[in-house]
Amino acid sequence: WRPPPGSTLYEQMLLFFESLRVPEGPLMGQPWVLLEYQRKVIYDLCDPTVRRVIVSIPRKGGKTAFAAALVLAALGGPLSRRSSQVYSAARSRDQAAVVFSLANKIINVTPWMAGEFDVTHSQKIIRGVRFDTEYKALSADAKTKHGLSPVFVIHDELGQVDGPDDELYDALETAFGAQVSPKSLIISTQAAEDHHLLSTLIDDAIASNDPRTKIHLYAAPRDADPYDEATWRQCHPAYGLFRNPVEFREAADGAQRLPSRELAFRRYYLNQRVTGDTGFVTPSVWRENALLPDL
Repeated sequence: WRPPPGSTLYEQMLLFFESLRVPEGPLMGQPWVLLEYQRKVIYDLCDPTVRRVIVSIPRKGGKTAFAAALVLAALGGPLSRRSSQVYSAARSRDQAAVVFSLANKIINVTPWMAGEFDVTHSQKIIRGVRFDTEYKALSADAKTKHGLSPVFVIHDELGQVDGPDDELYDALETAFGAQVSPKSLIISTQAAEDHHLLSTLIDDAIASNDPRTKIHLYAAPRDADPYDEATWRQCHPAYGLFRNPVEFREAADGAQRLPSRELAFRRYYLNQRVTGDTGFVTPSVWRENALLPDL
C-alpha cells in the first residue's frame, strides 16, 4: 500500500481500509467494507483539530476489529508518524489480547503487509518496520503505566470501568504532553450507570459541545420498544449486515419471556444504560402496568 499523490488524509485512510482483508468470521479473507459509522470516525480522526473521539455502539458492531485496523493505520498506514508509540488499553489481559490478536490476523490475511510488521507475541508488541513505530496492548493490571509517550491511544471497552476514575485511562490521557496533535479513541458499549467513567465522558461531550471531542453514540431511546425491529435497526449500525438478525430476535424473545434477562438485552444489544439493581420490576413491565388503576 502506498498513498496516492495529492490525496487527502481521509482519502488515504479509505484506500488503506480498502486494501485490508477481514481477519476472521464468515467473511475472512475478503476485502474490508467500511460501515457508515466507521467512515465518520475515520473522518474525525483525520481532523487535526480533534483530540478525542468517543464511539459507543452495541456489542458485535465490529468495534474491536475496527480498533485493530486503526492500530495498523498508525503503525504502517496513513496515520503513521516516524518513531512513534501506539497503545490500546483494556480492563484485563484477555481483553487486551483481543485487539493485538486481531491486528496480527489482519497482517496475516492482507498480502501487502508481509514484511511490513514485526510481531512479538509474548509481549503483545507489533513494530512497524518502515516508520520505526511500535504498538503495545496494555491492560489495567499492567505494572508499567507511566513513562509512556503515545501519539495514538485506543481505549477498548471503557464501559467496563466501574466508578468515575481509572488509573490506566488517566496515565495514558496525561502522557500526550510531548506530542503534536495526539489522538485518543474510546470505543465501547455503554457503562451501566451515569456515574461510571464512560458515562461521564459521554455526558460531558454532549453537554459541552467541545469541537475537540467528537462523539458517535448509537443507543436505543429509553422510551423505545426494546422488542421492535425498528428499534434494533436504529441503534445498531451493523444490524442486517454482519450482525445476525436471527440471533438478535432470539435474544429479544428470550428477554421477553424471562424478565431477568431484559436488562442484559437492553445494555448489550440496545446500548442503553441499565444496572442489575434497578429494581425488581423491569422497565418494560413497569411501562406496561404504569397506568393500571388501583385495585
